Amino acid sequence: MQGLSKITYKSTPEERTAIAFVNLLKVRKSLLRGHIWNAIEYVGRIRGQMMGLLTDNCTKDIHYCRPERDIEDYIEPLELVRFAHTCPQYSAHSVALCAAELIDQILDYLEKTQSDLPIEVQLREQKNWLTSFSEKPKEDV
Repeated sequence: MQGLSKITYKSTPEERTAIAFVNLLKVRKSLLRGHIWNAIEYVGRIRGQMMGLLTDNCTKDIHYCRPERDIEDYIEPLELVRFAHTCPQYSAHSVALCAAELIDQILDYLEKTQSDLPIEVQLREQKNWLTSFSEKPKEDV
């Protein structure tokens, strides 16, 4: 029996950012519909793309499709602390804040890597919407 060969999974920053953006739109749609669990799921997917942005540039190849696998071995402890602020509780307010934090992290990554992607404007628009959504009184949410 022949063993499985290792495959290195990597996506470009453009692909990861685009996937994150699509999931941000899904977060927004879910929040507007009151589907908190769906929004939490999409925040988790965005977090995975953000981890992928950070780990795809590691010197050691990750031979697995989930970038969050062994993430502690590949990124700085301060980045891990930032990820702690992206795990939402079951509330629309918490989901919006976590998604906005993820946008900040993506924008910081793009600035750090000097990536000039046209999607940055849309990311900032989504962050503004999420921030204003999280500031609404609870009876409006």
